[in-house]
Amino acid sequence: MKQNKRGMLLTEEVIKIVIAVIGIALLVYLLAALYYNKTTGEKLRQAEEILNGESEGSIKTAIQNLDTINPKEILISNPTSWHVFGFAEDKKPNSCTGKNCICICARTLDIFDKQIKQCDKKGACLVVENLNAFEHFKIKRGELTSITISKSNNKISIIKNES
Repeated sequence: MKQNKRGMLLTEEVIKIVIAVIGIALLVYLLAALYYNKTTGEKLRQAEEILNGESEGSIKTAIQNLDTINPKEILISNPTSWHVFGFAEDKKPNSCTGKNCICICARTLDIFDKQIKQCDKKGACLVVENLNAFEHFKIKRGELTSITISKSNNKISIIKNES
């Protein structure tokens, strides 16, 4: 009879350990989700500031003050690991409402339709009606990304400067 009680005691302890491990895993998942949500929100705010901010370092201000003689150079440091995309072809995010635009968002797989949805849901976009198409580029961690914005024949071009 004593061995049977020990077996029940062992089963009880195993159940307590399994419940504790599941509880700890749920707490870790919750903390990771909160951290990811906070960092994504911060990066989205930074992308909005780079595109639509009122400062001299924003792309919108540079385009508004652009003339055909003097190109503008902008330095971008945030949001790190996100990409700058130019949508001047047929497919564009909904936030661009059928017009050419520049978007800053996280990069997805090499599937263009998924990238458009990513920029629509978790990205910032600026409508630039006469934008020339350009190759997307990454905002690298720990580096300043330099871009040149120029105007020629009423078309706006954005070029990433090589460092």
